[in-house]
Amino acid sequence: MRMLVEAGFDLRKVDKRSMIISSSISKLWKNVFVPKYIKICLRQRLKKLDLRNLQLEHVPASLTSCELLEDLDLSYNRLTTLPLSIQKLKNLRTLDLRGNLFNKIPQAPLELRQLEIIKLTENPLPSVEKKIVKESITIIRQYLKSRPRVVILGGGIAGASIAKKLDIDPICDLIVIDESDFFTMKSKCFSAFDVSINNVAEVSKNIMVRTEYYLKHSRFVRGRVKTLMKDRLILEDQTLFYDYLVICTGNIYLRPYDDPCVLTKFNFEELSKNALDLKNANRVLVYGSGLVGCRTVIELASHYTNKRITFISQNDYFLSARTEDIERNFCEKLKTMKNVSAFSQYKIKLNSYTVADLKKKFDMIMWCQAIPATQFMEKNYSSCLTDSKQIKINEFFQMVGHSNIFVAGDVAFTEDEMLTQDRAYQHAKNVHTNL
Repeated sequence: MRMLVEAGFDLRKVDKRSMIISSSISKLWKNVFVPKYIKICLRQRLKKLDLRNLQLEHVPASLTSCELLEDLDLSYNRLTTLPLSIQKLKNLRTLDLRGNLFNKIPQAPLELRQLEIIKLTENPLPSVEKKIVKESITIIRQYLKSRPRVVILGGGIAGASIAKKLDIDPICDLIVIDESDFFTMKSKCFSAFDVSINNVAEVSKNIMVRTEYYLKHSRFVRGRVKTLMKDRLILEDQTLFYDYLVICTGNIYLRPYDDPCVLTKFNFEELSKNALDLKNANRVLVYGSGLVGCRTVIELASHYTNKRITFISQNDYFLSARTEDIERNFCEKLKTMKNVSAFSQYKIKLNSYTVADLKKKFDMIMWCQAIPATQFMEKNYSSCLTDSKQIKINEFFQMVGHSNIFVAGDVAFTEDEMLTQDRAYQHAKNVHTNL
């Protein structure tokens, strides 16, 4: 038993039976008793509050109403972040956050002008910040202010690779933005063909990795960017400023027909969901000659030798190849697949065929036609896009005419490269070096 609130108010006098904390009532303690005591603090207009060693995982919402607080002790809990609402404590002078689970210096309380002391030792901070937090609050503020903000747009192969390198021991304020909070190892997605309904969840653990798992010291924002501006990104629900921007948005796959038999997403989740339909389908159409389309054909043909697979390229080549040797090797492989009929330079005109027309010929349609995900650039940066909507870059992987914007992966336009997974890794390596 100990005193939770000082400055003349002893919680031991409130209800001694309630103060006997055991593991069996720890949840009740955090969710009921602590908010109750904070309300008492509000009534007593106290200036000092001690909430240490209570296994708190979140700052109670009512705490930020204690605007007269000058000294707040939240040490030896299980806090990982502080809410922006902590800035309502305008009179706070001392904040003790020792022994929590912060993996980066929380910035919200440092915006408080009256704050004189912040204690952050014994937290799993990166090595650079472990040294900084031993210094005065002035030096901590200077350190955070001097760090450039790097925003990575896209959490695929290129984006995740750059983020992991920058996150190891960050010297920048790193934010990763993506519409999905999972990184998917695309090379393993087609293992969904072999997965039964009963073990999808187990297998997916080795294929889909939460973005927060590899971002130990950085921030992840789930959302879609609507507009790119000179120094900021406009999302659907917020605006994020940046000093440096890395665009790794990759491709998006078109969905011309809204029908269950038309598959346009090729991640593990979608493939496993449709695995039974694919298994039962005898006639399959694969439309699109990019990397995903070609890989889909190879995987389907090798998994299901009894299916009739029609592979259509809308171009006069396969694999979107800019290297003749690679295209030739792929075409040679196609010849060995007896159950695949391949046609190049053939476009399916959407206004000529309905999904009902296609379903007369095919049981399953895998639409692999993709376009670069650069729609957010068209308003202000259309001059930086090629006719195919890829982003023009220089030899340093910077967007042409913009030294603080880097580009990597499928969305980057380079004349002498293939669109492959290795290419994304190589781009990531170069961008990380140039940053």
